Amino acid sequence: MSAATLVGWRRAAWFIATAFIAVVWGVNGLWCKVLGGVVRHEAIVARVVGAQAAGPLTVVIGFAELGMLAWFLSGYRVRLCAAAQVGIVMTMNAIELLIASDLLLFGVLNFFFAALFCVVVVVRTRLHTKGAA
Repeated sequence: MSAATLVGWRRAAWFIATAFIAVVWGVNGLWCKVLGGVVRHEAIVARVVGAQAAGPLTVVIGFAELGMLAWFLSGYRVRLCAAAQVGIVMTMNAIELLIASDLLLFGVLNFFFAALFCVVVVVRTRLHTKGAA
């Protein structure tokens, strides 16, 4: 495989990973939480903080996810952003697994999908820092 072909594949993988990560943060933040498109998200938050605070806190979490999207797309401190994403995603999913596994879309498998998402974040970061983008 030529060097130009390898660079082309790396750029394509970087672009696909970037789009995927952006869609995940955007959909979960805006649609699922801020706009309340997926009621299950508020129910999960209610398990952690109680029903009375769940609605407003779910919206705050949604805006925080949109903030993560903005940071991610900005390209500022790429490695720190990736570390923050992995830490936040794994922490949120561990809490959800322990407290509200019955409310998760894929049950226990949600944690597995969260781990795969984190792998994509790390791989994309490696591609970015090696000059693929």
